[in-house]
Amino acid sequence: MAPLRATRERQPVAPRRRIPWQSLALAVSVVLGSLMLVLIFMSRGQMAAHLNPGVTTVVLESEQQFVRGDEIRGLLADFTGRGFFSLDVREVQRQLESHPWIAAAGVKRVWPDRLVISLTEETPIARWGGEQLLNQHGAIFMRGRGGSLPALPLLSGPPDSQLEMMKQYQLVSQMLFPHGLRITRLTLSNRGSWELELSDGVRVVIGRDEVLNRLKRFVDIYDSALKNDIAVIETVDLRYENGLSVKRRAQDSSEVAAR
Repeated sequence: MAPLRATRERQPVAPRRRIPWQSLALAVSVVLGSLMLVLIFMSRGQMAAHLNPGVTTVVLESEQQFVRGDEIRGLLADFTGRGFFSLDVREVQRQLESHPWIAAAGVKRVWPDRLVISLTEETPIARWGGEQLLNQHGAIFMRGRGGSLPALPLLSGPPDSQLEMMKQYQLVSQMLFPHGLRITRLTLSNRGSWELELSDGVRVVIGRDEVLNRLKRFVDIYDSALKNDIAVIETVDLRYENGLSVKRRAQDSSEVAAR
């Protein structure tokens, strides 16, 4: 008879529960999202400062003759400290160009906190009516400051004639300059008659017609006959068909020099 063997009944093993990976991923996402929200709300200001630092440095690349440094700082006062990316460059440009002496402004941002500025100033060419300044285009860009630059030539004429007068001034200056003559005053009367005054005090009456031709005649005669006596000449009248009239300071009589 076969020996008896003790047998042990095997208990059924309980199956392991498996957590679906979708649920695990969702739980991790919730935890990470909550952590990010906490961090954002706790250090939102620090993160913003790191990602969008304030502009603290202004670099001026151009040299200015008429615009002072304190004026530039005043124009930029509302923009310093603003975020690098939130700073409106065009707004800064418009603010700078609101200054009467600034014709154009170039503005650019340089990471992380720098604003680079280049300014182009107006070029004062002449005074208009004594209290205003004209640029090379004949435009009034400064009112009430003409007296601050007395060395500039004075242009006087009918209202709204400054553009015409600036063009004429430039043409006449180009004609006279090679002969050592410089204009200190140019006048246009209401009747359209032109007159100028030279740096040595000589008054030149040109008239209404053939302005440039009459001035050419003047410089020709000036080089050949008047240059050495210019110190004693008071007035030169060009309103002659073939010559000019000269009035000397030391006497009341006039003499006519004909070509």
